[in-house]
Amino acid sequence: MPRRHVGGRFALGRKGREGRAKRRLLRSPLMKQRFLLPSVFASALLLVLPRATTAAKVVFATPGANASEQIQISWHAGAADTRLEYTKKSDPGFAHATVVPASAVSQTYDSTTFDSNSFYRSYTLLDRLDTGSEYLFRISGDSTTHAFKTAEGRGEFSFIFLSDTHAYPPIPSRMDKAEALVARAEQLQSGLSFILETGDITAHGANYSHWQEFADTSFAPAYVFAGTPGNHDFYNTSAVTIDDRFFNSVLRYPANGATGVVNTSYWFKYNNALFISISSEATSTTQVNAQKTWIRNVIENNPAQYIIAFSHRAFFNGSTGGAVRKSTTTYPNYGQLLEELGADLVLSGHSHVYVRTKQIRGGAVATTGRGTVYITANQIGDRGVDATTDLGTYGAAVYGLTTTSSASVITISDTAISGKMFEANGTIRDSYTIPARRTAPVDDFDKDVYANSFLVSVNPPDLTYGRLLFTDHGHDRVRTIAVVDSNSGATYASFAPSAGMTEALFGTLVPGDTYDLSIRVALKDGSSREVDAHLLNKLPSGSCGNLRIEEAGQAVLLRWENNLVVEEIERIIVSVNSEWTIDVPAAGTSADVTPGLKRGDNSIGFRVVDQYGDEIDSQSLECVFTPPETDAGTGLVDSGTGPTDSGTEQADGGHEGSDAAQPEQDAEPPRLEEWNVTGAGCSCSSTPVMFLMALTGSLGLARPKG
Repeated sequence: MPRRHVGGRFALGRKGREGRAKRRLLRSPLMKQRFLLPSVFASALLLVLPRATTAAKVVFATPGANASEQIQISWHAGAADTRLEYTKKSDPGFAHATVVPASAVSQTYDSTTFDSNSFYRSYTLLDRLDTGSEYLFRISGDSTTHAFKTAEGRGEFSFIFLSDTHAYPPIPSRMDKAEALVARAEQLQSGLSFILETGDITAHGANYSHWQEFADTSFAPAYVFAGTPGNHDFYNTSAVTIDDRFFNSVLRYPANGATGVVNTSYWFKYNNALFISISSEATSTTQVNAQKTWIRNVIENNPAQYIIAFSHRAFFNGSTGGAVRKSTTTYPNYGQLLEELGADLVLSGHSHVYVRTKQIRGGAVATTGRGTVYITANQIGDRGVDATTDLGTYGAAVYGLTTTSSASVITISDTAISGKMFEANGTIRDSYTIPARRTAPVDDFDKDVYANSFLVSVNPPDLTYGRLLFTDHGHDRVRTIAVVDSNSGATYASFAPSAGMTEALFGTLVPGDTYDLSIRVALKDGSSREVDAHLLNKLPSGSCGNLRIEEAGQAVLLRWENNLVVEEIERIIVSVNSEWTIDVPAAGTSADVTPGLKRGDNSIGFRVVDQYGDEIDSQSLECVFTPPETDAGTGLVDSGTGPTDSGTEQADGGHEGSDAAQPEQDAEPPRLEEWNVTGAGCSCSSTPVMFLMALTGSLGLARPKG
């Protein structure tokens, strides 16, 4: 059926009325006879006739339990191979659409619910949608484009409240008035989120054409539809109550309802509000008690700033014959329970007269301003009822005439529930504000702050994994967190954070390797953040400090303070002038460097190698060494060419002597002077220091002459 796009929503207007009329004509005996006319004339007729019966019919988008990211799509089709495509509103050509194949669609053949109508009852749950986003969808074999909008998860929103549309093809003015009211609602309030109807959607639920009449309106393809059944939706074609089979065949809601009343009772969260559908048509004692137990559990286990319940049959009646008054069934069944549990607003229909009560608690008008407000809607169409003129004890507003059709726009903000009841001509008949009794959740989530709070660390003792540390504040705003290798593109982890979750493992990794990582955050509103991280996948190796040279008897020692983690260290390497080296155990604190020293300038190297073979510390110490002269006048002992044949390299010990002459007892010791340290990793002084070393005969040195 052709539709035009107006103001961001789909509308049929006059074309819609003509389309519904053509569909009624197609089902008439006269039109059926026309299909027997010559083919040329029949072909001409097909230019204006509706789509074939294999196309999707009675297509609806309904809320999932979490309306921020879940929407349920239901439809009927003539074949079992239909699929669904959906995309963002910014992609009207479906170039980037996501396809839900037939294999992922629940499709059940139904030939018994409706007389003379067989079809595949199909539905699918769209999950992990972006929050606060507008989507388009279509069903294969159906050229109609439908739309829905997900909740933002917090903040203000508005919806349309209507009731008792009684869709009935012989009286098309009913749907015409409904379309006009929705159009007026869109003028009164932009950005409407969904339509909520409190029952009697159809005149006779058993009549398939009545559901088609409603589904073919301009607004049905344009909004998420939250409905609850009325008595008419349980009727057969003779207006005899059957059961919920007709409603359940057409509309699909979260399967979280009361035992024995699933789909007609259900709940969903929309931003800071909890919506609860109560089936007033489930009237047995067992069903009523099951719903009462269920209502308590739902409210106690799903905290929300606002609690809004809705059902078909009125809690308060405002028709003539007395003052505004409590109903004799629905209010006794559920009213005081909802008041006890802190319901803010209860919506209903059925009596065809608009009523808004004062705040009620414990069956009486609340004196503290912390009660429940009940609103009963007018009908839409030709079945209006005159309202009483007596507000009585409970009434705050009442309105209704036999010709009245009206709807409401209700806005939920952080501070109040506000609403307007209006007619299609724009006349506002009632407006109100219900102050919030609970504080709105504080929204202090900052996407950039969240993204920059990530830390990566090793995961001892298992270094095949790393640890990602983060806050759980704002977890409900995040769809996924992924840890990706910036170089290889490998994904080490991808997960959805949950309440209380502050860390996750990622891997597998190679112990000792270095990783450049990208932390990618996909937010539920469709945006994303990406931050870089660096991981050296090793346990802490400790440190050393106070690197220095000291006299130790007849040796020159390099000493240091050792705070290394021995298990992480392979060795310490000490060298002199890059020509002489000695390996020192990981726990060592000194090395004898005497064999490597030479006359004049010397460079003493100090390096630490970890268990992975990586050099984690490298420093050098510069010094000037002046050895003594020999008594025989043969010159100086010069170790500049490295260790001599008479010496043995040792760590943490002396240098063993040789047969060389011993120095005279009164000779001056050799001098080791002007040393300093360069490098990183140790906290060593770089101030020049003078050392006087007494090197005895074991070094084969003579005392220098004075």
